[in-house]
Amino acid sequence: MTTRARATSKPRRAPSTEAPDLEPTREIDLGGLNINVGYQIRRVNARSITLWEELISGRGVAWGQYSILKFLSKNPGLVQKELAAIAGVDQTTLVPVIKHLEKAGLVDRQRGAKDGRNVHIWATAQGEKLLTRVDSLIQVHDRELTLNLTLEERETLLTLLAKISGLPTGPAGDAPA
Repeated sequence: MTTRARATSKPRRAPSTEAPDLEPTREIDLGGLNINVGYQIRRVNARSITLWEELISGRGVAWGQYSILKFLSKNPGLVQKELAAIAGVDQTTLVPVIKHLEKAGLVDRQRGAKDGRNVHIWATAQGEKLLTRVDSLIQVHDRELTLNLTLEERETLLTLLAKISGLPTGPAGDAPA
């Protein structure tokens, strides 16, 4: 006998932007994962992805695509190799992302006049417009993600993460407050 799930007419509840209350009914041995940097980063990344989905998903850009567009907006004409390096991916991973963004009208590519092997990439006006719409949501995302931190703790966290990731530290420019 086959059992089928019944469809319900109840509306789905919107996901909460608050961390779930996971109060266990008994003490759980975390096996040292609570002091494992990689595990903590994985948990924060999972929380970040959940917030992204709630706030930004459906706006026409994924997290990786947003960062590529942001780099191109601030550094017009980047060579594909430079873009891959700052994005922390290899060029073979970057190519399909760029092709997708180009097909969506968000970026333009052009071979270099002096060296045809170099492909220069720019955010289009449509890409810039998308960034403008999403940037304020990115600020909300960051505020929600670091809600339990003081401003000083947030700055310390960013400094430490930059050390781990190899990104430069320094003036935040138009980074979320």
